[in-house]
Amino acid sequence: VADFINNIFDILIESSMPNQVPKLRETAIFVLSVSIKNYNTILSHANSDEKLNSIVDVVSKQISSIDEKEKEHLSSNNSHILISCTILLYNLSTVWKDNVYESRISAYFDQIYNISSQLFEIGIQNENELLIKNSAESLNNLIYSSTPDVSNKLKEVYEETLKNIDSSNDLK
Repeated sequence: VADFINNIFDILIESSMPNQVPKLRETAIFVLSVSIKNYNTILSHANSDEKLNSIVDVVSKQISSIDEKEKEHLSSNNSHILISCTILLYNLSTVWKDNVYESRISAYFDQIYNISSQLFEIGIQNENELLIKNSAESLNNLIYSSTPDVSNKLKEVYEETLKNIDSSNDLK
């Protein structure tokens, strides 16, 4: 199965892009997420950086494709897509949980942290509990699964998270 996913990885990435119809995007992101969760060797072989870049890019493009007005009032389709993105980021952070010292996730820590934070904020703006919950879990898992060299960033991460939580209280 992992070989099959490796063979169609580019098709899944292309199907996940914002120029595709929403259900195809959501399904492709879901397949990527489940594949990474169940067959993490997909990212531990050759081209793992290229694949990680593609995945981070797909999720980032999902957010940037939504205009600011809609970010405050998400459509059902975009809500489902963003929730799928949080699950994908969670599973991505878990790939190297058993071997932190070989982890590639720390190289993408800042990008994934920023994306997860944006998803958290969109969840707050829309009072979307599932998006808030999943993006928070994604952030927690990213921190938990990161290598020791990221520990010097954690103070900033916690301070920014507290600011986000404080600003979410201001919205109510």
